[in-house]
Amino acid sequence: MKRWWPLTVLVFLFLAPLVSRAEVSSAGVQELFLKAVEAYKTGDYETAVRLNTQALSSGVESPALHYNLGNSYLRSRQLGRAIASYLRAKRLAPGDVDVLANLSYARSMVSVPQPPETVPVWAVPLQMISAGALRWAALFIFMLTATLVLAALYAGLKRRKIIPWAIQGGVLCIYCILGAGYRLADEAALGVCLERTEVRFEPAPQATVYYKLPEGAEIRVLREKDGWIKIERADHKSGWVQAQSVARIGRN
Repeated sequence: MKRWWPLTVLVFLFLAPLVSRAEVSSAGVQELFLKAVEAYKTGDYETAVRLNTQALSSGVESPALHYNLGNSYLRSRQLGRAIASYLRAKRLAPGDVDVLANLSYARSMVSVPQPPETVPVWAVPLQMISAGALRWAALFIFMLTATLVLAALYAGLKRRKIIPWAIQGGVLCIYCILGAGYRLADEAALGVCLERTEVRFEPAPQATVYYKLPEGAEIRVLREKDGWIKIERADHKSGWVQAQSVARIGRN
């Protein structure tokens, strides 16, 4: 039986992270969430914004909180912040139909329509899966493949029968890792204009205005410098804006 201890270790390593992921219910956050819902129902959108923001500032990442915050911002006529909140909810729950519907509605209110999102062909099957879920899927596939291969070796199966399993598991694992990396990089570069924004040729307040972006316009962030952000809009025209005028989707 001693020779089976490596298999036992692998099973433990697979189960341990799943146990550690168990969410601990926070009574404080739940209370803020429920109060925010009540405030929203009574039309007190400012209080709903404050309570949802307070809940998120505790470090909890929840699509429901971002979604409700987006609804509160939309009712408060803060279009840019509403779209940013919906995009953050989508980051955590890409397939949520309510999030997608409200995001689409909010986007329709932007004075300059956004072009359709472009996604590499290889990443299309992963669009309904969050980056976090892809990372856990990669870990699951890796541990499952390793466990099956080790068990097959101990059972005396020939290597030529085991190799195809290992290759398939390895390919799926790499695919999930690449997908998670793509999603994280894409989200880190995404931003939303919080107000009507002047885009300048240089990162300075006296620099010439190149073009203007409406509130709620979605842009790509290229780099930051001294309180300024170099952005790029959908037609690849770039320029500089002040950092406080843009909400970064990869950050709360």
